[in-house]
Amino acid sequence: MAVEVIKRFEETDAIGFEDTTAIGFEGMAIDLTQKDLDVAWLFDVLTYHRSTQSMLFDVLTYHWSTQSITCAGQAYNATIDPESFDGIRISKSYNGAERIHVLEDITIEIPDAAGDFTSSDFLTEGWKHYSDIEEDEEILKANEDVHVFQWVDDGTNSGAIQEFIFTVIGAKKVYDTLYLTLQDAFIYHDLEVLYPDKDLISDIWMSDGDSNLGYCLPVPFGEPYIPLPSVYITDQRYYVLGEDTGTYTIMKTQSPESWPKSTWNGTYTYTQSTKDTDKRVFQAIIADSDNDGTADANGLFKEGSQFRPISTHYYRSDNRYKTDAGDILADLVFSGSIIEVDAGYYTKSYTDWNGAFCFKRPRYEWASEILKACNGVLTIGPTGKREVRNLVCTAYGKISSDDIVDNSFNYDPLLLTENYDGGHIRFPKEGDPQHVLYKYSVGLANTATSNPSSDTLDLCFIADDQDAQKMGALYIERVVDKKAETGCQLWVDWMTKRPDSLISVSGALYDAGTAYDVVINRVHIDRDFIVSLDCTEFNHSISEYDDLMHSELTISDGDSSGSWSYIIQGPDGSVSEGDEPNEVTTIVKLGVNGKLKTAVDPESDGGLIIENSKIHGYNSSGLKLLEMIYDGANEGDVYFGDYDNANSGLKYDHSAGKLYYRGDIYAEGGEVSWTYITDDGNKPDDGADVTGDNTANNTIYINDSENEAGYEVIIDGDLKIYNGADVYFYTDEGSSVCGKIFNCDSGLYLTNNYNSKICVIGEQMLLKASRSINVNTQEFQAVGAGGGSTTSCGTSTYKWDDIYCVTLHEGDHCMSDLTCYKCGRIFQEGDSLIYTVIKADEEEIRCVPVCLKCGGKNTIH
Repeated sequence: MAVEVIKRFEETDAIGFEDTTAIGFEGMAIDLTQKDLDVAWLFDVLTYHRSTQSMLFDVLTYHWSTQSITCAGQAYNATIDPESFDGIRISKSYNGAERIHVLEDITIEIPDAAGDFTSSDFLTEGWKHYSDIEEDEEILKANEDVHVFQWVDDGTNSGAIQEFIFTVIGAKKVYDTLYLTLQDAFIYHDLEVLYPDKDLISDIWMSDGDSNLGYCLPVPFGEPYIPLPSVYITDQRYYVLGEDTGTYTIMKTQSPESWPKSTWNGTYTYTQSTKDTDKRVFQAIIADSDNDGTADANGLFKEGSQFRPISTHYYRSDNRYKTDAGDILADLVFSGSIIEVDAGYYTKSYTDWNGAFCFKRPRYEWASEILKACNGVLTIGPTGKREVRNLVCTAYGKISSDDIVDNSFNYDPLLLTENYDGGHIRFPKEGDPQHVLYKYSVGLANTATSNPSSDTLDLCFIADDQDAQKMGALYIERVVDKKAETGCQLWVDWMTKRPDSLISVSGALYDAGTAYDVVINRVHIDRDFIVSLDCTEFNHSISEYDDLMHSELTISDGDSSGSWSYIIQGPDGSVSEGDEPNEVTTIVKLGVNGKLKTAVDPESDGGLIIENSKIHGYNSSGLKLLEMIYDGANEGDVYFGDYDNANSGLKYDHSAGKLYYRGDIYAEGGEVSWTYITDDGNKPDDGADVTGDNTANNTIYINDSENEAGYEVIIDGDLKIYNGADVYFYTDEGSSVCGKIFNCDSGLYLTNNYNSKICVIGEQMLLKASRSINVNTQEFQAVGAGGGSTTSCGTSTYKWDDIYCVTLHEGDHCMSDLTCYKCGRIFQEGDSLIYTVIKADEEEIRCVPVCLKCGGKNTIH
């Protein structure tokens, strides 16, 4: 019977949310302005009793009232003691959560001398245990426990005009009276329910290395940009998107908040997969694991033992366009509940909302956060349903002495010690992850604040800075700058008012020669339908959204140069914006005892060690192959290769200004610029060739400075000089030490050298080659060569000694002897000369020129 009544009520127009005249549920016009109305409270009390023939539960409805009447063809018995019932009260918040209108608990008394009732008749919840019977479950879920109606008879028409829905939460039979405690059914069945009703990620995939943020499987709406946690599944690590519902599209990812900012856009690959049948995950292919310039691996960010979440900008196809605050409440948060979005009063969202529900919280917490951020309210409609409406600044009616019950008006001024003129908002920067909020102060209406309160409105779903400021102003102006608390009793036609609405007070009796607005905080409709309102007056006017004209905010990233920051450690790879991985943008310094190592023990196992005073490296056998000393006794010395063990290598002695090398020098292309080859233990190895393509005509210096008699600078291989370079052999010019030998055992080659010279600088030096000195058709010159066709061999100061030849071609014979050895006569042109032997032994003879006249009998003609 009760189900049919509810259905009929829902099919007809009822009294409007803010109307002062009523159309009853049965379509009859009822005049609420009369002062002599007949009123009653009707109660449809639904109880559930298990059928004797099946597991189903029968619905048994008691029709009680505060007086015996008939409404819509249904007889109501005067079962409830009218003196025990004080009407209903509507509050503006629940559990501290604002903008959610709830009915306060009530208690009704039912005299029962005949013993018709027991407390257990009204606490039957066993039907919930049989929810596997779908048909029965659907029928029972369509009915609440207690439906309370206001019935009015204006003398012409009568009918129910408002409905409130309760649930029995307590029943007690004491002596001959049954006491029933009723709670708002919306509180009992809906507000305390946790949302989302999804599994916790930590319960699905348990891993010690995860950082799951306490998330459940996220429920996204719009295009959220939020951190998504990492989990380890079987043998790989993934990021969690949510349930495998709809199609996920990933547009961008960003490094964790605690890391320097790096972003990877949609040009990167985000490989998705389904795990455990119905869970959607992905891998962010943003890492270049093999350093080939192409991202090929999942980007992971580890801090300590945990892997950090990665901020992800994405959407799910089924909820992408669900960006209206009212729809988000009705279709997501309160899915399955009867929530209506009033098109006539609620003007939809002013900007698209984006976000995701990731934490399991009571619905009332989510609802309050959303309603404050959209200047909305979740109120009680005329048929008991919850309705999402928009708060406006228009006063719904003006009360004066004709509306106010005599002597019921009260006015209590508030003496505030702090006159706040604003508050704060926190919201995300457009294009940034939504969990990073920026805090700004907002004033009342369009004014700036000079004394903001600590009240802060979080707007994590709104990135538009102007809309965020407007929402903040609309919220703050209902919180601060209060002037007085007021209250009064009104006649029946005001019983449709709800909290958070505005009414206007007018009349000299209330010091309102000029009407002023007040905001309703609490509504009480007593047993006689007299309406009591508790209200607040403010020092300012309440604003309308369209009247607010906030300027655009510019949120700067700031200048990061010279700031403290982490080094991003990870595989190399480019980013679409932000900091590159593995990039040091400033100086990294080691302390006195600081060290950088590439292995635990490089000196034994191989690797590199960088210290405060030097850098040195070792091979896998622990052999030192690199060292650079930049502090201490050997500052400036450099060591490369295995020089100290008589193997190939280089050693630079900074204090001595010398570079030593051992082993072969190979030049593959390009040129080798030669300097000095010294004899300080730094000659080429036996059998080595010293070869240079001296395209820049660089000079080669071979310097013997040991001053050791008989010491040899030896190159057992060939010394080849190309392309016009000069060769100098130094033997300590000015020294009397002799015996210096440069021994090029295989051969000395001057190839393609038209202007090249071989120069010997020193007092005495023996240049020998066991095979040849090969000038390759070019000229062989000593110091002082004249060039062209005139050549010389030695000078008057530096002369060649012990010259051997096989063939001496004809030409002028030049001698430095200018006088006859015997008579001393100066030679003249045309003189005939002879050689006189001045020394003869087993090895050689020595001759000097004499004139023909002094030749004697041994003269050679």
